[in-house]
Amino acid sequence: MCCAATGRYQKKKRTLVLTFTGKETVFLNKFFPGLADKLVHKFYFKNKELIK
Repeated sequence: MCCAATGRYQKKKRTLVLTFTGKETVFLNKFFPGLADKLVHKFYFKNKELIK
């Protein structure tokens, strides 16, 4: 995006996270990606089978 008044380019946000759980997940994935992967896997898999 370009601002006509200043002639500078602005970086546009690609996603909008609204829920607290979503914000928590984005934070964890940014700073602790390995931990985030483990927690997501634990959430979706029980006894090595996809549950959701």
